[in-house]
Amino acid sequence: MRSKQDIREFISRRSNSSSIKMLRSEAFIAGQKFIGHFGDYESFLVYLDHRRELATGRLITNLLSMGRSVYVPIVSGDTLKCAPYNGANRQKMHLNQFGIWEPVEGIVDIDVDVIVVPCVACDASGNRIGYGKGYYDRALRNFKGITVCLAYSFQVMDSLEDIVEPHDVTMNYILTDKKIYGGMDLAC
Repeated sequence: MRSKQDIREFISRRSNSSSIKMLRSEAFIAGQKFIGHFGDYESFLVYLDHRRELATGRLITNLLSMGRSVYVPIVSGDTLKCAPYNGANRQKMHLNQFGIWEPVEGIVDIDVDVIVVPCVACDASGNRIGYGKGYYDRALRNFKGITVCLAYSFQVMDSLEDIVEPHDVTMNYILTDKKIYGGMDLAC
């Protein structure tokens, strides 16, 4: 039986064999598809990518230029909080203990319409595997809005049903440059 760690190592090898140019292209296309399908909502919590997660910089810039409210996550103890992000406050950021950029101040308690979640791997049923700390699973446990996991095509596995656990929160949508899984299973 495979484990979450086996999947993480497999995806890491796939990611490392992918060119930066290809990853940037897929991130751009996925961002455009996101705007096309979810851009009418007003408020978003969007992760700031690190390692080789699907890049969100252009997506955030596009949402801000559309007048949308954008928040980014902040790790606080064993929970995720959020802070408003406007692009101009980038100078008031620091690297947290995981090497992820986050605001130094400005934590707010707000309900957003859409939470954009990173993954290491996912499947068409909305299952996702992260880095194993459970921050997003805890944050999403009682969330009533829309969850969208952004992923590169190579991160989508046939099925993760055999390794997801009861605490793993299923996404409403998985969005890649090629397809949106979930909801109406929209081909792109």
